[in-house]
Amino acid sequence: RFEFDEEKVTAIELGSKMRLAGGRSELNVAIFHMDYEDLQVSQFDGAVGFNIGNAKSTIVQGIEMDGRWQLSSSWSGSYGVAVLDFEYEDFTNGNCHFGQPADANGFCDYTGKRGVYTPELTVNLGIDYSQPIGNLWFNASLDAQWVDEQQVHVNLDPHGEVDAFTLVDMRLALEGDNWTLALLGKNLLNEEIIAYSANMPLSESLLGTNTFYSFLRRPRTLALEGTIRF
Repeated sequence: RFEFDEEKVTAIELGSKMRLAGGRSELNVAIFHMDYEDLQVSQFDGAVGFNIGNAKSTIVQGIEMDGRWQLSSSWSGSYGVAVLDFEYEDFTNGNCHFGQPADANGFCDYTGKRGVYTPELTVNLGIDYSQPIGNLWFNASLDAQWVDEQQVHVNLDPHGEVDAFTLVDMRLALEGDNWTLALLGKNLLNEEIIAYSANMPLSESLLGTNTFYSFLRRPRTLALEGTIRF
């Protein structure tokens, strides 16, 4: 039976919500610092399962900023920026990735490393357009997100480091009093993005190979959406 300790966190956050340009613009800013004691971390055991252990000390800190701007009666924009610093300050008892030398107790040291899904920088931009057409409304939106390089392998195998990517989505909609017809586009740049990666069960312990399986985000997708409200 595997056992792990409760995690504890001491968190400090300072923020501000502001209205600018006579109320046409909003700006939200938050600065945070989180000090984790015994952060619970799930990693592949190299055989057939996942073990949950504790990273003795972890620091997560950063700054987030988002807002919107009413450009005109029809146009509005939105934006967001997040800067994230993640570091295992004391994590000497992690599960090893393939080929990583273990200590005498079979553990590997991840002290000083970033965790999974912790990109250093994320940027969001959006533009919205809304215009009446007779008794109907036409709405359009275009959203873009840039995500910095990050690690997606549960055991932080270097093969799990993915490059930065850009996602672009759009929505075109015609709306009546009780219905909406919309054309949706996701991942319009057709980026190939690995969302999760881990080793195949028994590939290392039984076969001695570094064999992966991964999940990919959906490729470019177009959809027609209809809604009727009763």
